Amino acid sequence: MRLTRPRRAGPALLLAVSTLLAACQNLAPVVRPEGASHSGRLAVQVDGDAARSFSASFELHGRPEAGWMALANPLGAQIGVAEWSPAQAVRLRTPDETRRYASLEDMAEELTGQSLPIAALFDWLEGRPWPARTHQAGGADGFEQLGWDVRTDRIADGLLVAVRAQPLPRVTVRAKLDGR
Repeated sequence: MRLTRPRRAGPALLLAVSTLLAACQNLAPVVRPEGASHSGRLAVQVDGDAARSFSASFELHGRPEAGWMALANPLGAQIGVAEWSPAQAVRLRTPDETRRYASLEDMAEELTGQSLPIAALFDWLEGRPWPARTHQAGGADGFEQLGWDVRTDRIADGLLVAVRAQPLPRVTVRAKLDGR
């Protein structure tokens, strides 16, 4: 009886993993606009609608007029990349398709069922109101803007919490920035 060593899947497995990683990298934005640069974890909770709630790592670069935002699942696989500029509509690329939207708000509403102030996030993540819209002081812990109660009391620790109570359902956005 002849003993044989089991075959190793090393080369085939390495090729498969390399191909998968290369496919994920293809979603990276082509242009890196000037402006803010933030990365971290983002969670959106829609009360009573678990299917529309999510958590992901994010990268946000640029400014409200031109930039990009990438989301990845907890395992690091890219969910999608949104890019926008004055010259083009918002373009969302996922591993399966590319879609276009008139605005960041339209994209967020279609994907989550709720209006999310993505353009305002650039300033909110710096702990200040978005200058393109009016705001009201919300005490020592933040401000109110666009119908959201934006809590910035822990922004030095990299934590931003924004809550929209009306219209229902209540929506909570939490961002934890890397490196703070």
